[in-house]
Amino acid sequence: LGERTARLSVVHRGQGRFVAEGKGVRSFVLRLPEGMLGPGGVVEVKWQGRVVKKQAVVGARVLLRGFAERFDRTMLPVVEVAVP
Repeated sequence: LGERTARLSVVHRGQGRFVAEGKGVRSFVLRLPEGMLGPGGVVEVKWQGRVVKKQAVVGARVLLRGFAERFDRTMLPVVEVAVP
């Protein structure tokens, strides 16, 4: 069962830059606070040997969806980025 469980690790490397490593993961969504965005609202993720640059989606819908899924008030994301 452990071998068939998907795993994902994402490390923040600076303003708007992330490195992601995973096993059994095809795609994922990063939900972030606005302060983690790069210049111009762009997020750069190094994933599976290539760099993916995406414009972040900012909005109240992201905040509400993130809170409903995790029910956690300590980290309130307002930015969403889908990778790849």
